[in-house]
Amino acid sequence: MGRTSSVSDSSAQALRFVQQVAESGVDVVPGFGLAELAFQRVGWKLERDRLESLERAISSALDSALVRNDQPEPSVVSDETDFVNVSMFEPLVPLLQVFYASLLKVSCLAATGLDRARAVRNVEAYLDWAADEFGCIAALPLQAAVAIFGGDSHARKLIGAGSAKSTQQAVWSGAWDVFYLHQLYNLALIEIEGLPQHPIFVTQDRACYEIFTKSRLQGAIRLELERLPQIVSISSDYPHYRGREDDLAAIFKDTALSRIDGLVAGTRMTQAHLDGAIVELEGAV
Repeated sequence: MGRTSSVSDSSAQALRFVQQVAESGVDVVPGFGLAELAFQRVGWKLERDRLESLERAISSALDSALVRNDQPEPSVVSDETDFVNVSMFEPLVPLLQVFYASLLKVSCLAATGLDRARAVRNVEAYLDWAADEFGCIAALPLQAAVAIFGGDSHARKLIGAGSAKSTQQAVWSGAWDVFYLHQLYNLALIEIEGLPQHPIFVTQDRACYEIFTKSRLQGAIRLELERLPQIVSISSDYPHYRGREDDLAAIFKDTALSRIDGLVAGTRMTQAHLDGAIVELEGAV
């Protein structure tokens, strides 16, 4: 789904998307897409009025699509349908914040230079920052960092390099892309009503496509009932790393080994710490 700064344009895009989905007969609920359209970065919260307006418009679009397709049954979507459960979404906000902060840091490092000579050094600086700031390394933002520092010209647009978007606007959009992929990976790890899930991520964003088709979900480690760290492979097949593959592998290994204890212990950051990191990074880009 594309993004614009206009509420009406965003609503129109959402309606067109859902109409196409309804006409295809695919069973889907566009919850996260609506959450993005109704989410405010200032205050980090969903705007309930905007969300309800979008939900009503989509309910109407679904009804219209069913009528055009001569569906025998009336739409099951009522005025009371909640595509987004606000109380269930709120615990996911810190995860979105981690992804946003991570891409802001990538943008800050990119501003110092994206030439071949800096590539490995930039990756090392990003890993050191993430490990110290969060006590963990989020795999998908790391794949973005490796692609951007590695010389992928398309990937750089995820943080606004070479784009008409402002850096913060581009990074905000990119954080949602990372958030979607993370949630899809989670779905791939579980079964619903005894059936394995095969999630599909559709995007018109070339940068997003170029980056995240290179990473692969390998599995997960169940450390606690609600803690299931994903195991995601990171590709370093980019031009700036050629001839320095061993150096990059050594950095990845050293960082991973130094953080195993923290991963097992489940070290948690405070919300104040996360908020402070974002404010500092936003001031730096």
